[in-house]
Amino acid sequence: MTGDLTQWHKQVAVVTGGARGLGRAAARLFAQRGAAVCVNYAEHAQAAEQVVDEITTAGGQAIAVLADVADAAAVEAMIARAESRAWAGDHPGEQCWRLVAGYAR
Repeated sequence: MTGDLTQWHKQVAVVTGGARGLGRAAARLFAQRGAAVCVNYAEHAQAAEQVVDEITTAGGQAIAVLADVADAAAVEAMIARAESRAWAGDHPGEQCWRLVAGYAR
């Protein structure tokens, strides 16, 4: 592997449980490294929006998406929403890793 693996420019990170705890920390770290972040939550919408606000205030790109990761259709919808966001044009699909609770696309 080549390049700086600590940088996530032109990547989209989908962080399950991104509203609180370790998920919140991971979402913020991915954003600091340059990734656009999809903050997934099943509960705690206000906390998820706060994480998005923190990321965007710091100059990053983020959205919050409600989805149950145990539901494949909900995961597909979440991925589609992340892809349709404004940043999707800056992050070509072939360069994006999308990992959700063991689900990869």
